[in-house]
Amino acid sequence: MALAKEQIVRYKRYFLSFLKHFTLKRFLNLLKVEYKLMKNDPDLGTLFPYCLIVEISNTCNLRCPICQMGQRRVIPRCNSMSFENYKAMIEPLKDYLFQVFLYNWGEPFLNKDIYRIIHLNTSYNIGTVVSSNLNIPIDSDKLIDCGLEHLVVSADGITQEVYEKYRVGGRIDFVFENLLNVIKTKRLKKSRFPYVEWQCLVTKWNEHQLDAIRKGALDLGVDEVRFCNINFYSAKDGSRAEDDWLPQNPIFRMNSTKDVPSQGRMRKPCFWLWRMAVINVNGGMVPCCLFDVPDWGNIFKEPFISVWNNALFNEARMRSKGIEMGRSNKLICDSCTIPFIHR
Repeated sequence: MALAKEQIVRYKRYFLSFLKHFTLKRFLNLLKVEYKLMKNDPDLGTLFPYCLIVEISNTCNLRCPICQMGQRRVIPRCNSMSFENYKAMIEPLKDYLFQVFLYNWGEPFLNKDIYRIIHLNTSYNIGTVVSSNLNIPIDSDKLIDCGLEHLVVSADGITQEVYEKYRVGGRIDFVFENLLNVIKTKRLKKSRFPYVEWQCLVTKWNEHQLDAIRKGALDLGVDEVRFCNINFYSAKDGSRAEDDWLPQNPIFRMNSTKDVPSQGRMRKPCFWLWRMAVINVNGGMVPCCLFDVPDWGNIFKEPFISVWNNALFNEARMRSKGIEMGRSNKLICDSCTIPFIHR
């Protein structure tokens, strides 16, 4: 019941955010995209995704043990996306986007232009979400003034001993300091934003501390505490990683390949291929944020709509529909075991 209530709260927040950034053009595009998804129609024509994930930094200051970035196993790309490249990328999409998520593998605050980028989104009436380990200095005044809508703080413990199990190289006192500064500045400026969410990956090392994490985070002044299932899609050895990290609580074992039988499961359309686009720091576009794969095209070199409808994306959508004709490429989608794309 607690998880169901939490989900309702999240859906309400999404709805209010979309309402805030509503325009008729965005809404009509969204309706058409959802209709295509509902019909499992791979032909998007001139439709655009209505949410975007943009990796503005391809470096990180921590060494999280299951993250490809933490283990320095990501595909080599440039370190940061410049403000100029970001502006050129967002310009043709701005009339269709409700939200932009400025993170993927790297730590977004390592990009020196992050505040200008957020402010640009705000000027286009696009909501911005940033997820950070909050282990580098944050300019709380700039953060509030640029119009950030949602700040996700990734922290998996309330004591250093538990926190550093996964956030290797991180300091929980630094997280507290940054977080308190942001919340203090937010109150001084009498701003409703950013909405601050403390996000905790539940592992066997911290599941005994969840009540203390919730209480400690709320006492700091965050708006929401969210406990998430850890996944192993980026792990070098997924089976061993599950043994090392999965908690005992069945609620937080959703991504275990050992608990979920694969036989007899039917694929559903993967909404990533219709609703969202993922853009890497070098302008490369990929099908989702869960796997680090070679780029399927580059929007710094050709128009977004050309990449969005190229042979790889169209073939992935066709396979989601169950059409086998024209199978000419080996795609990450073929071996994907994400729970939400299976019945």
